[in-house]
Amino acid sequence: MSQGDKARALVEKAEKKLASWSLFGGGSKYEDAAEMYTKAANLFKVSKCWNDAGACFEKTAQCALKSDSPHEAATAHTDAANCYKKTDAKGAPPTYKEAIGIHIDLGRFPTAAKLQKEIAELHEGEGNLPLAMEARSTPAFQTAADYYQGEENTAQGN
Repeated sequence: MSQGDKARALVEKAEKKLASWSLFGGGSKYEDAAEMYTKAANLFKVSKCWNDAGACFEKTAQCALKSDSPHEAATAHTDAANCYKKTDAKGAPPTYKEAIGIHIDLGRFPTAAKLQKEIAELHEGEGNLPLAMEARSTPAFQTAADYYQGEENTAQGN
């Protein structure tokens, strides 16, 4: 059985888990499904099936949000975007933006800034300078720069 086949079997198992009914709430079913989706995503990565891996990481993020784990959701969105940028640089920014929003809500401005910079660099790599400039001047990026400067990290803030 190939890694891709093992990944597809895990996705199917995760979907069955999510479709199951639970008497005691759904928290653990989302955690279990998230774990299966993450394992499947990693198997897809090994198989270089980047879009499938990204889709599994996005499902991990959805499950993490439903089980009230925003940090895990942000990490999964970032992992998804990192997979998408290997095959479709235009598909990565929306997923990075999901992660950025969560990091801002959590007060993790340096991480949000790093991801915002990643979006700008993707646009620059695509030769889309107007979008790159827009990505570099968004409120999230400015907020992160302010945060860096407030922490006396002027070099990062600039």
